[in-house]
Amino acid sequence: MIREELLKGPQAHGFATGVWTLGRVAKVIDRLTGVTYGPTQTWTILRTRLGWSRQRPAGGPSNATRMPSSPGTRTTGRG
Repeated sequence: MIREELLKGPQAHGFATGVWTLGRVAKVIDRLTGVTYGPTQTWTILRTRLGWSRQRPAGGPSNATRMPSSPGTRTTGRG
């Protein structure tokens, strides 16, 4: 359920840009399940349960500390 919703993208959940942040992911999980997670717990769910990896937007560093990407997406080595 969570994976399918996240794959719809941030804008499908009312966020202005197409970049996932841990805070945004946590809000979607909270809306779907009623359970609130902090950044560390959210990252653990993304990494271990959903198999997502850390990415950064191609434009360089941003305010997003981590941008999860779906499995099979290559990392650029930028961070």
